[in-house]
Amino acid sequence: MNELKDKGLNHNVVAFINECVDDLNTSTFEGNKLIQFAIQKQSDILKQIEKEHKIVPKNHYGNIWGLAGMTIWGFVQVGHTLPKHLYYVSP
Repeated sequence: MNELKDKGLNHNVVAFINECVDDLNTSTFEGNKLIQFAIQKQSDILKQIEKEHKIVPKNHYGNIWGLAGMTIWGFVQVGHTLPKHLYYVSP
């Protein structure tokens, strides 16, 4: 949060953050539902900040590319375990 104070967020983003905090304060959820709601609001705030100011959390792009790489690696591994007649295309 201190980093965001130094960046000087525009009024739209500040209003959006305040709206999300108000939603959290007035929610009637309890327990796990409240935790899920809070995580969703946090995600919404981070997406809005990224969209408006191009500011992302530390390691954001590394996490995205790491997930994409693991997904592709999984597809490659599954492709090697399938019988040849399921994926072989004759010329």
